[in-house]
Amino acid sequence: MPRKARPARPVQPAKAILVERGWAVSELAAAVGCSLPYMSRVLNGRENPSPILRAKVAELLELPADHLFADEDGEVVVRLVRRTTSASGVPEHLDDPASIALVARLLGDAR
Repeated sequence: MPRKARPARPVQPAKAILVERGWAVSELAAAVGCSLPYMSRVLNGRENPSPILRAKVAELLELPADHLFADEDGEVVVRLVRRTTSASGVPEHLDDPASIALVARLLGDAR
């Protein structure tokens, strides 16, 4: 019997921050003491980060955890991104490095 696909979840904002700062996911994983596969699943929205991981990443990136990770259903972040993107002209779906960098700057300005 085939496995049921999980519903799609948004990529975590922390991923845009990493791209903007030129960090590799492997560097972040090593810096916070977790495996690369786990960090990749977290940043791609396939797994929720533990409270400890959230705190470590937030401290390392010097941003509040609320700005880096979506809540469990992601709805709060989805609403915030839609509101921010419509006001700023940034596309909702980030397909290019310039858009990712712009969102990362917007999130950085929110601290």
